[in-house]
Amino acid sequence: MQQPILIVDDDNTNREFVADTLTRSGYQVIAVDNSYEAVSAVARFSPQLILLDIEMPILANLSFLQLYNRVPEPRAPVIAMTASDATVLRAVARCVRGYLDKPIARDALLKMVAKHASLAAQLAS
Repeated sequence: MQQPILIVDDDNTNREFVADTLTRSGYQVIAVDNSYEAVSAVARFSPQLILLDIEMPILANLSFLQLYNRVPEPRAPVIAMTASDATVLRAVARCVRGYLDKPIARDALLKMVAKHASLAAQLAS
């Protein structure tokens, strides 16, 4: 069974779009709406990839990244989802493997996920 992709976004429309797009493309997904739930989901499901909305009100996701980067290797790659260039620059400095601009384009999402999910699978084997 493949490891799921964790989607963390407080915006229901964005979260559902990403989850539906990935599910229809054959990926298993876990979707949560805040960073506290993301911490729990990482521990429970060991996702292969994390798609993280950087600008969220509950436990800022930059703080989530700081906590997550303390988890022993191997860790799932994190892709930032954001509409803010300044935030992306701060996130990239905290070991984010890439980013998706909002509004998220379906093709860009699938390309990014395919690239990083295959890398995660290689690292896990």
